[in-house]
Amino acid sequence: MNTCAICRTRFEEESPAVLFISSYGAKRVLCPHCEELLDRATAEEETDERLEAREALQKACFAVKDPEVLKTLSEILSGEVNEDAPTPEEEAEMEAVFEEIKKEDEAKAALEVPHKSSILDYIFPAIFGAALLVFVIWYFFF
Repeated sequence: MNTCAICRTRFEEESPAVLFISSYGAKRVLCPHCEELLDRATAEEETDERLEAREALQKACFAVKDPEVLKTLSEILSGEVNEDAPTPEEEAEMEAVFEEIKKEDEAKAALEVPHKSSILDYIFPAIFGAALLVFVIWYFFF
């Protein structure tokens, strides 16, 4: 389940549009509606549709609490898009790394079996304690 970075709606989509990747590596994704708004707002032609989309995005920005999302949206809407944006090859490589990390985490979770305590866990300490007690009694009284 994904959450849109702009309107905060939850949606199901296998490969959603990525607005940006945060400094922690978390993807900030867009729902189909916000993706369409952003596409229309960044269109080359100056039309009424573009202005309406920009106004809708600016209204949606009032509800956004994430400063990174606000900064990225303001850069996109003002035309100051970062030239260091990843190429499709770099995006594919990052996606492969994320998938590998996810698989490793799943493998670690599968190996971690909760330990159930049993009577066998207490036998060795009990025998050791009894032997120590016998030794102390023998040492002081015999």
